[in-house]
Amino acid sequence: MARAYLLYWKRDYAQAINDLQGLPTSVAADPDAALLLAWAYLGAGNYVAAKATAYGVISSDIVTQRGVYEVAGQAAMRMGDAEGALDHFCLALSAGSRSAVAADGIRELCRMRMVPYSSVRRQLTQVYRYSDDPDPVLQLARGLSQLSGYERLERWVRDRAGTVG
Repeated sequence: MARAYLLYWKRDYAQAINDLQGLPTSVAADPDAALLLAWAYLGAGNYVAAKATAYGVISSDIVTQRGVYEVAGQAAMRMGDAEGALDHFCLALSAGSRSAVAADGIRELCRMRMVPYSSVRRQLTQVYRYSDDPDPVLQLARGLSQLSGYERLERWVRDRAGTVG
């Protein structure tokens, strides 16, 4: 599996996929191997396979769960499913509020005006409500409030920032 990681980081996605698919079943069933395969499919542009492979990863590890949602969010965004991408990115934030991939994905969706303010506010409210560490959620919302169409998030941040701490 180490070779597959190296190939992935060298952006040789096709060869990484080939190596991962050639692993013994017991190794390929490992959540880390399956998640790496999902990321490799994503890098190769096979978004359907990336999403399907990510959904097949079974793990109680929060970092792995976050990775599943990040892959699914990226795949959805690249397939033009903005609401689906937002859903998955917010699930990634719920699995650990410090997901750079999810935060960047949400920023990109908002920058491109692919999701309405109401959806972003609703999703961030859910993430905030269940977050162990709401600061990254507030920071993300504060940054989004600087974008055209999302200015009202500044008030959302102010309303919540007064209750933190």
